[in-house]
Amino acid sequence: MFALNSAEIALLRQVVAKVRHLSGPGVTHSPAGIHILPPRRGRERGGGSPQLRLFRVLGATAVAASNDANDNPTRWLYTAAEAEKTAAGYGGWSLVAGAPTVAAYNLLEDGNTGTGRQRNGVDHDGADYPAGFAMRPIQTGSILPGLLVYPADGGVVEAWLMPVPNGEDGSWL
Repeated sequence: MFALNSAEIALLRQVVAKVRHLSGPGVTHSPAGIHILPPRRGRERGGGSPQLRLFRVLGATAVAASNDANDNPTRWLYTAAEAEKTAAGYGGWSLVAGAPTVAAYNLLEDGNTGTGRQRNGVDHDGADYPAGFAMRPIQTGSILPGLLVYPADGGVVEAWLMPVPNGEDGSWL
């Protein structure tokens, strides 16, 4: 037998409380045994707490309301699904089984309006913006970290991808 002093008992109680918190209701475990908190709905303000995930971009559709003076889009609505690492090194990414396809947005594109300097630093209204060039969406197939967000209005869950500067592409004539 051994005896604990009052300070050791207090510390042990704190550890037990933390373990109960991490293994209590609503906590799931990954195949590796790592605790993962599932998405939550509701919070007094601002909707549910964002949940960090990795996503594969599956597609992009231009948002016409963001077009610049040359009628080129500066925002896209992406489709994405949660991805996981299944093999070491480059490649080796798979979609999480059963994960839904969600609407996704590039956080950096949120401020793009099609006029003036866009969030990637390029001025689309400038006299030196070359004809034949246009902003491009995030490349399909990209794996990006993002936040799974439940809007405060109770709307459909969205993925907000970590800021990715959009490329500019075109040809010099």
